[in-house]
Amino acid sequence: MHKLERDGLTERYDQVFCEWESQGIIERVERENYGHFLPHRPILKEGSTTAIRPVFDASAQEKNSPSLNQCLEKGPNLIELIPSLLLRFREFKIGVISDIKKAFLQISVHEKDRDFLRFLWIDKEDQEFVYRHRRVVFGVNCSPFLLGMTIEHHLKKCMDNCGSMDAEYSRETIERLSNSFYVDNCVTSLPDKHKLNDFIKGSISAMAEGQFDLRGWEFSGNSDCEDFSVPVLGMKWFTKRDVLTINDNLFKSASDDSAVTKRLILSMAQKVFDPIGVTAPTTLVPKLLLQKLWEKQIPWDTPVDEEVAIAFRNWLTGLPHLLEVEIPRWISTGSKDVQNLSIHVFCDASQKAYATVVYCRVEMDKNVSIHLLAAKSRVAPLRKLTIPRLELMGATIAARLYKQVADNLTSNFDCFFWCDSSTVITWIQSQEEWGTFVWNRVNEIRRLTPAEQWCHVPGAYNPADLPSRGCSPKQLLESKWWEGPSWLYQDRADWPSERPIVNEEEIAGERRKKLVTVLVNTEHSDFWHLSYFSSFTKTVRLIGWVFRYLNNVRYPAKIQRGDLTVNELDAAENFIFKLVQTESFTNINDKRISGLCPFYDKTGIIRLKSRVLNREDTNNYRFPIILSARHPVVNNLILESHKRSCHVGTQGLLSLLRERFWLLGGRRIIRSLLKKCVICRRFTSKPFTVDPPPLPVTECEMLWRLK
Repeated sequence: MHKLERDGLTERYDQVFCEWESQGIIERVERENYGHFLPHRPILKEGSTTAIRPVFDASAQEKNSPSLNQCLEKGPNLIELIPSLLLRFREFKIGVISDIKKAFLQISVHEKDRDFLRFLWIDKEDQEFVYRHRRVVFGVNCSPFLLGMTIEHHLKKCMDNCGSMDAEYSRETIERLSNSFYVDNCVTSLPDKHKLNDFIKGSISAMAEGQFDLRGWEFSGNSDCEDFSVPVLGMKWFTKRDVLTINDNLFKSASDDSAVTKRLILSMAQKVFDPIGVTAPTTLVPKLLLQKLWEKQIPWDTPVDEEVAIAFRNWLTGLPHLLEVEIPRWISTGSKDVQNLSIHVFCDASQKAYATVVYCRVEMDKNVSIHLLAAKSRVAPLRKLTIPRLELMGATIAARLYKQVADNLTSNFDCFFWCDSSTVITWIQSQEEWGTFVWNRVNEIRRLTPAEQWCHVPGAYNPADLPSRGCSPKQLLESKWWEGPSWLYQDRADWPSERPIVNEEEIAGERRKKLVTVLVNTEHSDFWHLSYFSSFTKTVRLIGWVFRYLNNVRYPAKIQRGDLTVNELDAAENFIFKLVQTESFTNINDKRISGLCPFYDKTGIIRLKSRVLNREDTNNYRFPIILSARHPVVNNLILESHKRSCHVGTQGLLSLLRERFWLLGGRRIIRSLLKKCVICRRFTSKPFTVDPPPLPVTECEMLWRLK
């Protein structure tokens, strides 16, 4: 209070409260023993529509007690909306901004909640008053969300009212207005003067229905005299030249004699507000210094070592160079004269950081212009990662940034993604499965971007190299990297198209490790009909009847009746052999049969070339069919041949089978199967022999007497 009197602000401050009371914004109440009181102080902004403004601190708290803001839900983070709003602000030829007069004070607070918004005031005559707010308070953390939802609700009602006769606005105006608000600021762009006039007229009319005064209109080329600047979402906009720059009010250089601490570095780094990312190479420098201090575990207010202090002061003295960085507000899109529009996304990484940058390439009247749309740089994690993994993390934020840009542009465009890491491109475009770290990021990149559009660019031609390494403000100004790489101004045929050298060792190092388990199931098979009968002949006839049925259905004019023919039985038998080989071998290159000179015959059956290859009487001896003796169907074939040949022994049965087949491990399987043959076991078993019993006593005596 004494400071206000010393500065002569008491009367002006008191006048604000008197106006608020007369307008019903606040109300005077009796001082009682309950309620929450908000501290407040004046904020001076000479030249503004509101020169002096009371600001209430809802974050103030007593010891061991929560503040009002801690007891309220904040709502979503509205700062995240700024990049999208700026992108739509740059899309069309005419940029336009406005704001709502006393927006927060147009929304009433429920009477039961007003006692939490009390405050004290003592006027110049030392009279004490207790006021409470009847409207939403600027300084409460939920106020921006309440204002945004109120405007959104009002615009939805306007949208429903568009078809009525008394509506002075169009549906297009309401849709554009719905996507243009950030708290109480309206930021958008329009293609021509006619649509601008319609938008201004319709917006004022629509917002007036909710008692919102949309005022302070500024648009491109609106100033006929000097080129003045207006604030736009934390940046400065020169309306006459139609360019955007960094806001110089957001950072002030620290004094030379002040100690450099971790707190000071963080404070100055956060004061450079750049939602587009044009200063990303420069703002990376203090982040790297903070990471170095974090590794050393230096306290917040302890002076840093001389090396870090010198590096920080060199960066700090170069900050005024950022004010010279100007980018066009209009990115030359949204016009009928555009012949070709393409979005180019670059990503890169170093051992310290990874970054991405998005450019818009516009061909118009045989002229090519490049505009920076967005850029991001991030410090590499303290846990050391390989360069390919950091490159993949850069590609991931590149895909996310492209998604944000693509969702906010209404024009049709082609997209290209450039990376100087051939390993990352292979990970993205290959259909193999990778390890968890690579697999999660590759899946996200494939979901957000077309994998076939990822191209290789040499590191020297990659503009994302600068924000991945960092530079001083002066180096940034001299590089003019926001204008894009020089080769992008050339025809598409002259763009980099060299085939990169792929490091197979790096790629193979991220392949997913798999545990291969082989299970041999002799009871169940995918081909159930092969194990339906225990007799091989019955299985062949079953397949033959199935083929007969299929042929009769397919060719009703050639229906076959009667018993199965020899050709049908041969076809069924060949089909069974092919199924057995499919289940037993991968192909003719299978390591179990590769040494037998295998080949496919005309029916697709795998055979081998025997030593009697030159005989001409039959193919069975010359080219026997290769079968695995372990297969259940082959076991049935062996047992049936054994019974048909009158239970011949192992060697004889093997000789008979080799007239047509070459059984892998045949002798061992035949021996084990013959042991299970009941008839063979009965006839080959040894006879039962019993030792003769001793003679009775009488017979022994008679035999002794005869002797």
